[in-house]
Amino acid sequence: MKASNSGYTMSCIMCGKVNDERETSTYCTKCGGVLDIEYKEAREEIQYPLKEIKPDPLKHHFTPLKKLNRLSERYDAELYGKLEFEHPTGCFKDRGSYIEVQKALELEADAICLASTGNMAASVAAYACYFKIPCFVFVPEKTPEVKLAQATIYDATIIKIKGDFMVCEKLCRGVCQIG
Repeated sequence: MKASNSGYTMSCIMCGKVNDERETSTYCTKCGGVLDIEYKEAREEIQYPLKEIKPDPLKHHFTPLKKLNRLSERYDAELYGKLEFEHPTGCFKDRGSYIEVQKALELEADAICLASTGNMAASVAAYACYFKIPCFVFVPEKTPEVKLAQATIYDATIIKIKGDFMVCEKLCRGVCQIG
């Protein structure tokens, strides 16, 4: 089965099953493996698994590059650092979170559900809040409140789970099964 007329397929890296985006967006529906996106055509510009890319409404400029003078001098090379803290939530994960929330909206998802230990929760919750889609975050019960504060500010529902991140991820997958 091919992805719904989208210009790419999502294949499991473990069993090879091609998954339909209407059934899953992260894990294989057959074995639970991670999915790899394969585009139907090669192009130089960045491709996203969306029908239409809209500008990020929370981001007002590109994250700049800063020349690292001392390291450049030390290694005799021009070295630069990307100022990822200039993303809306101060985290590089905003790049992927924006695309994930856009995909959820495109698929008309009722909510977004994820397992996290902090940064991803804040990032996804920020975009979910902006687009008015409920966000449920599974976290290990011992996750410090300070790591969840930003997600809470963005109105995410925090679900504390006994166990580690892997337990949270497994429960999240189970809760989010379509069908």
